[in-house]
Amino acid sequence: MEYIKEIAILIILSQVIMNLVAKKSYYKYVKLFLGTMMVITLIKPIDKIMDISGNLDYYITGIEIFREKSELKADMELTDSYIKNEAVKAYKKVMEREIELVVTGYNMQYISCDIEFSAKDDIETIKSIRLIIAEKEAESDNIGIEDIFIEISGKPDKGEDKNEVHIRKEICEKYEIDEDTLIIIYDNS
Repeated sequence: MEYIKEIAILIILSQVIMNLVAKKSYYKYVKLFLGTMMVITLIKPIDKIMDISGNLDYYITGIEIFREKSELKADMELTDSYIKNEAVKAYKKVMEREIELVVTGYNMQYISCDIEFSAKDDIETIKSIRLIIAEKEAESDNIGIEDIFIEISGKPDKGEDKNEVHIRKEICEKYEIDEDTLIIIYDNS
């Protein structure tokens, strides 16, 4: 019964306010305001029965949480990618230093090393190692050697230097790679 009283009071109050508005330019704004008040009054009992305001808060909160979750997931993927790239770079530098130590340990000259990685199932693996080495220069100035540029890949040949065989074996065992993955270029220029 009280609900009907509220509606009746609102209708009477609306008519009084509409008659008191002197300027017609304000008429449409007052009508919009009073119409909104009428809709809110009519929805009140439905809201009590269905708990629309509580459910609406629940759905709005759920949508907000979903949006934040999506943003966090995108940020995490970007961060993971950055960390992975930085870790690969750091590992590559460590490998280059370790390979240089192996080469110099066999009394050879380390010139350069290029390491390529490939991603498979989101795991980085060594695709190839391109190593350029040379014999250390002789101490005597009387020995002349012509330029030699030999690319050795695959399994060692019988004519390959024993140091190169040992270097190949040690690097392949250390990084658990096939001998075909390691390319040794012998450069004495």
